[in-house]
Amino acid sequence: GVPDVSENIRVVSIVDRFLEHSRIFSFERPGDRRILIGSADLMPRNLYTRVELLAPVQNETLQRELTDVLDRAFADDTDAWQLDAEGHWRRLRPAQPPGRNLQRELMGLHAERLARFAAVARFSLVPKDRVFFDLFAEAGQNTLRSAKLLRDMFERWPEDRGLARDLLKAEQEGDRITHDIIQRLNTTFVTPLDREDIYGLATQMDDIVDYIEEAADFMGLYQIEAPMDQALELTEVLVKACEQLFGLLQNLGGFRDLEHYWIEIHRLENDGDRVYRDAVAALFADRIDPMVVIRWRDIFLRLERAIDSTETAANLLEGIVIKNA
Repeated sequence: GVPDVSENIRVVSIVDRFLEHSRIFSFERPGDRRILIGSADLMPRNLYTRVELLAPVQNETLQRELTDVLDRAFADDTDAWQLDAEGHWRRLRPAQPPGRNLQRELMGLHAERLARFAAVARFSLVPKDRVFFDLFAEAGQNTLRSAKLLRDMFERWPEDRGLARDLLKAEQEGDRITHDIIQRLNTTFVTPLDREDIYGLATQMDDIVDYIEEAADFMGLYQIEAPMDQALELTEVLVKACEQLFGLLQNLGGFRDLEHYWIEIHRLENDGDRVYRDAVAALFADRIDPMVVIRWRDIFLRLERAIDSTETAANLLEGIVIKNA
C-alpha cells in the first residue's frame, strides 16, 4: 500500500479460468467484524451512475465460509497479481510449487460437498416411513397366531370348538391389517417398496389367514368327528412355515441376511406337498364313505393352499429384498 494512505490495504487480482462478478466485503476491527455481499465493482462507472446494493451476512456459518474464500484468495500464488505502491501489477510466484490456486481449491471443495450431498440424497430418497414394515410384521404375527390356533383346534377337536371363534376374530384382524396397508398405499406419495410389491404381499398374507379360517370353518360345517393324522401333520408344517414367515417380515427393513428364512419356507412347502399327497391317497386307500372323502379333500386342499401361500409370500419377499439390498 501507499505509506500513510493505504498501508493496510492489499489489492490482489486473480486471473484464471473463471471470471466472477460477485463481491465479498469484509470489514474488521478488534471485537467487531462485518461481512457484506454484492455485485458492485468499486469503480466510478458503477458507483456514480447507478445504485448498487450490498447485503450484510449475519449467519455465522456463511460468514465463516466467505471468510475462508477471502483467505484462499489472498493465499493464491499461482494466478494472482498484486498491485504495488507505484500502481504496477506484479504476478505472484509460489515459494514452493505447486503453490495455492483459489479456483482449483474452490472446485475441489464443491466436488467434495456434492459427493457428500449425493451420498445423503441416495439414502434420503428412500422414505424413512416404517409404518409399512410395522404393518407387515403385524400381519405376520397374526398369520402365525392363526396357524397355531388351527393346530390347537385340530389337536383338541371336537372337545374345544371355541377356538373356531378365535380363528374368526384372527381372520377379521387380518382383514383390518390388509385394509390399513392398502389405505396407506393409496395415500402415500413415495413408498419404501414398489407399490405392486406392497399390494401383492398384503393380499398374499390375507390369503393365508383366509385359507386357515376356511379349514377351521369346514370342520364344523362338515361335522367332522375326529381329525385325520395327515391333517395334524399339515397344521404342524403350516405353523413352522408361518414362524419363518413372521421372522422374515420382522427383519424385512434391513434387507440383509434373510435367505435362510425363505429357504426353510421352500423346504417346508415341499414337506407340505408330500403330506398332502399322502393324505389324498389315504382317502382312496380304503372303502371310505364318498361324502367323507369329499369333506376331507376340501379341508386338505385348504391346508395345502395355506402352506403354498406362505411360499408365494416368501417368493415375493425374496424379490423385494433383491431389489432393495
